[in-house]
Amino acid sequence: MQDRFVNQARFLARVSLLLLSLASLGLSACNSGTGPTAPLAGAWRTAPIPSGSGIDLSLAISGNIVSGTGHQYNLQFLADSLEVTGVQQPGATFALTLTFGKGTVATYAGQMVGSNQLDGTWSPRGQSSYRQVFYRQTP
Repeated sequence: MQDRFVNQARFLARVSLLLLSLASLGLSACNSGTGPTAPLAGAWRTAPIPSGSGIDLSLAISGNIVSGTGHQYNLQFLADSLEVTGVQQPGATFALTLTFGKGTVATYAGQMVGSNQLDGTWSPRGQSSYRQVFYRQTP
């Protein structure tokens, strides 16, 4: 009888550990750089124009730190690559610095509009700032 009790206790301990592990895994997924607490995470692209020119971004989030990569296209041809760093701020606002492979630097600051649009001010170093919109790209 005592052996049966010990076996049941061991079984319950293993089940409890398994459930705790699953719950922990679920919570960590919700706090990952691609989960719901990271609205900027994902693939973004400027509005399509007939020439195919534009910029795409692939962003990841760790806490409030944004990092990523991207590409600039001119007439559908890859013109440059870029690296992104920045912060995601409260209220769905953000401030990003984009450093292009050829040395050009631009900042992009703005806010999310819904869950699929970034609306902000694009400021290339040494040039006039202008409004720029990015749209979430779905796989």
